Amino acid sequence: MASALDVLAGGSMILWLGNVSAWWGLAIWFIGRLALWAALLRLVYYPKELKRVKHFGALAFFCFGLMFLMIFIDWAWAWRLLAAIFVLFPAAGFWLLPADDLQLSFVAKSYRRWLFLTGAFGLAGMWGGFFALFTFQIISRGWFWPMALLAAVAAAFLSRRWWRDYGLTVGRHLNEATAAMFIVSFEIAWALWQWPLGFIAAGLLTVWLWYIIWLMLRFHLTSEGIVWRKQTFFFVFNFILLALFFFIVSWR
Repeated sequence: MASALDVLAGGSMILWLGNVSAWWGLAIWFIGRLALWAALLRLVYYPKELKRVKHFGALAFFCFGLMFLMIFIDWAWAWRLLAAIFVLFPAAGFWLLPADDLQLSFVAKSYRRWLFLTGAFGLAGMWGGFFALFTFQIISRGWFWPMALLAAVAAAFLSRRWWRDYGLTVGRHLNEATAAMFIVSFEIAWALWQWPLGFIAAGLLTVWLWYIIWLMLRFHLTSEGIVWRKQTFFFVFNFILLALFFFIVSWR
């Protein structure tokens, strides 16, 4: 029932978003969407091991990222795709919630992956909107450095949180990995800013590279470390996809 209600609410919010034309309207829209999610999260059942605040935080960042990107998109098919993701993906999170404590072990892994993907979508939207601000010259190029630093802080913070969700303990190595993700995220953004890529492609590529590095650091922080032999297929597959990506994206 929560999933069905969220689909109806999400569809209504998307129709509303298409008619928003002022920044204060976006603020009201954003707060309204969060309020609807907060109400649903308060009403649905949660096992003690799962936290409503984590679910809400993932949805809030997801909503901010997609909203930030969608206000710049004028390609109808891309906007419709993001609208479908905005409506269906949060509903999937409510669907994955266990009905009782006995189902927790069965759904915990899928629910954790859903939280991660929710944040990844939000991160892609955040970076895409970030590049759009400069592509459309909404703000001057002089603002690139402070805004890129803030976006890199957000990427590093989320990286640390998801490492913690995968059971990694707080310590010197985790702090060093968080600092590394901050530096790498900033450098990726700076490098792609120099490329003649569209803002959607630049945002997707930023998160793609971020995910590969995040995953390798996650393995590195475990006691087993990175088993490079097992990662051969992963790297070959991503290399092929990246080659196809550069072949089909639009260059400005």
